[in-house]
Amino acid sequence: LMILCLMNFVKNFLLFVSPLNTASQNVITSIFTLFEFVILIQLFKQVFPEKIKKIANIFLIAFLSVVSTYYLLEGTNQKFYEFEILKSTIIIFAGILCLAQLIESSKLNILNEPLFWISTGSLFYFSISILMHSLSWYYVQMPRESLMEKEILMGIGSVVKYFLYMLAALFYRDPSDEKEDASSF
Repeated sequence: LMILCLMNFVKNFLLFVSPLNTASQNVITSIFTLFEFVILIQLFKQVFPEKIKKIANIFLIAFLSVVSTYYLLEGTNQKFYEFEILKSTIIIFAGILCLAQLIESSKLNILNEPLFWISTGSLFYFSISILMHSLSWYYVQMPRESLMEKEILMGIGSVVKYFLYMLAALFYRDPSDEKEDASSF
């Protein structure tokens, strides 16, 4: 979670602090969203059964191979809305599977599970992301003011996502602390 948040901070720092042209912004966004995708899938895989973990590993390797090849052939300086929608959809699907596994295993203690908050924040943000990328054809035809509305909505989604990630950090319990507490009784 810390690496994920640090990566998002660095991405946004690079995008908003230094004046970059659109091609450079697309390269930074493509690279960091791909890393974010891999980290989130790795986080969600923790609660999956072994069979689903193996399938997820194969799928992740195949997906990364296809995306890497496409970026190498076409260049990362272009904005590929199809990949953004596909990555968001996969993260939403993995997040729902993760939540289903957590609900099945945790029952009433689900609010104490950090992965619940990570999944919920990711589901919220990437649902908004799919909505915004689906409407991108609409925003291409609109003036710059309408693009600001899209950025504001994505910013609100990011704030909610990071708030839920913060809750995940607050509910994190170190497994070694639990062992020490159990042995003291």
